[in-house]
Amino acid sequence: MNKMVINHSDKLFITNDAGTIVNELEVQHPTTKILVLAGKAQQEEIGDGANLTISFSGELLQNAEELIWSRLHPSEIISGYTKAIAKAIELLDELVEEGSEIMDVRNKDEVVICMKAAVASKQYGQEDILCPLITNVSMVIIC
Repeated sequence: MNKMVINHSDKLFITNDAGTIVNELEVQHPTTKILVLAGKAQQEEIGDGANLTISFSGELLQNAEELIWSRLHPSEIISGYTKAIAKAIELLDELVEEGSEIMDVRNKDEVVICMKAAVASKQYGQEDILCPLITNVSMVIIC
């Protein structure tokens, strides 16, 4: 869904891109500033996922608030989140496709196979057409 955003200089934006919205936000609350910075960093590093980053961070904060109301000390909450990060990294390492770390990035067929899932997540049904096109462009850049 599109959102209408009016920034501090009264410029009007109509967008559904969380990265654009985050870049135009002027916030005062320190926690919100951290969320905005996280969204901007995600957008700059990956070019996508600002919405997920902000939503996920917001849920972590909401859950932390509930734990604080349950009389858990913030250091215990941080310890729990740190353990969760370690477990997530462990699980992510198990999900790496075998052989992908030794994949020949100059082999077009291997690259097409490995990128299909990522492309399908944004353009489902078009991955068979788009992956070879993307690979051709990237092969020109690499070589």
